[in-house]
Amino acid sequence: MKKIRKLVLFFILVVLGFSISYASITTFATLFSVSGVDIIYANPGENCMNEVTISWHSSKASSKLIYTTADDKNYEKAKTIEVTGIYDETSFIYYDVCKFYKCRVDLKDLKANTEYIYKVQTDNIVSREHKFKTAGTGSFTFGYMSDIHAVNYDNLDLG
Repeated sequence: MKKIRKLVLFFILVVLGFSISYASITTFATLFSVSGVDIIYANPGENCMNEVTISWHSSKASSKLIYTTADDKNYEKAKTIEVTGIYDETSFIYYDVCKFYKCRVDLKDLKANTEYIYKVQTDNIVSREHKFKTAGTGSFTFGYMSDIHAVNYDNLDLG
C-alpha cells in the first residue's frame, strides 16, 4: 500500500510539474509575441494642453488609431488615423523578442483639459480601450515610464 501511495504521489507531482512548466512556457510565449497590437502608450506632446503622442507595436505594417473624447463612449464622433509602421527587424536579434512594426501618431489640436479614449486596430484585432487627459491652464503632472532595452552588448553606461 505504501508503494502505491508513493507511486500516486509521484504521478501527481509529475503531472503538476508538467502543468506548471507548460503554463510558464505559454506565458513566456505570450509576453514575447505580437499578435495584433501591444505595448500601447500615450505621452504628452510638446504643448501638453493640446498635443499627445500615441505609440504601439503591431504585427502588421498597417494599423489604425481610433480616438474620441471620453464622453463619446460609442465612438460615434471618433477620428480614425491610418498608420504605416516602421519595421523593427533588430528586436529579435538584440532583445530576443518578436519582430514588429513601430507605430506612432502625433495628435495635435486637441482640446485642453479634456479626457480622451482611444484604441488601436490591426486587421480585425482591436485593442482594449485606453485613455489620456490633456493639460489645462493649471498645474499638470504625469507619470513617465521607460524601457531603454539595455542589454550587456549595447555598451551603455547604466551606472
